[in-house]
Amino acid sequence: MGLGTHQPGVIEHVESQGWDLDFYMTSFYNLAKKRKRVAAVEGLDASAEVFDPADREAMCRAIRATARPCLAFKVLAAGRNAGSPESRRAAFKYAYANIKPADAVVVGVYQKDRDELAEDVAVAREILLGKAGA
Repeated sequence: MGLGTHQPGVIEHVESQGWDLDFYMTSFYNLAKKRKRVAAVEGLDASAEVFDPADREAMCRAIRATARPCLAFKVLAAGRNAGSPESRRAAFKYAYANIKPADAVVVGVYQKDRDELAEDVAVAREILLGKAGA
């Protein structure tokens, strides 16, 4: 059984209470810091959603502090960190450098305009295998 959260404090609390969990789903961005507004649901411009880079640092500290495996998601900040090959590579590089070796990255893809899945896999392989350009 796992637990998913956008808030690093939830992981810290659960760890302090000794809950019997197998893994965590951990968002790099805390969209629950204030009233969540989902642009797609409310018909807002997507810029209404705030993706604070400090959030990922806090979550990565929580990820590294637990021995349980973590599945990190929102590493591309809902596409905001995927506007160019360089920004996508930087986001993946940050993720893999700041989670534990047994952890994983979960990434959503939007296949309409290009093969994002293949692009993301290529970047992840380069970084994880230590190939040139990583």
